[in-house]
Amino acid sequence: MKTVNLLRRTFVKVAMIAMAAIGSWHNMYAQDVVVSPETGKFVAALTKGSEVGFGYGWSSLWRHDQLPLSLTVADDGALNSGGEFRNPAGNLLKKDGGTFYISGGVPYDGYIILSMPKGYRITSYEIVLVNDNVGKNIQGITGDQVTKSFYETGSDFNFDNPKATATAPDGTTVMSRNAENTEYTIKRTATSKDDMGDHLYFRVHHNYSGFFVLTVKSFQITFAADNDVTI
Repeated sequence: MKTVNLLRRTFVKVAMIAMAAIGSWHNMYAQDVVVSPETGKFVAALTKGSEVGFGYGWSSLWRHDQLPLSLTVADDGALNSGGEFRNPAGNLLKKDGGTFYISGGVPYDGYIILSMPKGYRITSYEIVLVNDNVGKNIQGITGDQVTKSFYETGSDFNFDNPKATATAPDGTTVMSRNAENTEYTIKRTATSKDDMGDHLYFRVHHNYSGFFVLTVKSFQITFAADNDVTI
């Protein structure tokens, strides 16, 4: 087996794709990208016969149009050997403009993976969430009166010691059981080359049985293509 640096092999290709997709770039090591209906497409997939979201036209995957970046959601944290979900669920839906919905519940928590191929590494992210859909029917899914919190975790999805937590400007980390216009922001920047890697794991935890529906107002990441790959 041989270890190569992806940057040396594919830098020209990656740089051209990144420039085309993003419009500008700061330097070869830190590219900016937005997770949005305007930069990628939602894909639906049925993995369980009774999956509610799929039946209402919700999607389980978002994939960037030009970059090797995807966002996948599920009702459980079971992973395959590649660190991806075994059972994706229909918990994503396009909203207006560059925003989208993420849902889950009854009685499951929401599980989320942001992933890139080996050789890439995510260097930072910032997600802004709004808890404004309680009592609304969003394409067949009604947001119930449940409190919820949004965490970045490890691949075990244990939120007892999270890497980051979505927080309101006043420091609140638990979203209300009632609709609110407060923005909850979760963000983190890698402190070393090995800090984040090519997969990030998130969990939406709620304390009562019921559906939650959050608006993802914005989702920005930076990444680099300078990790070694064993082939």
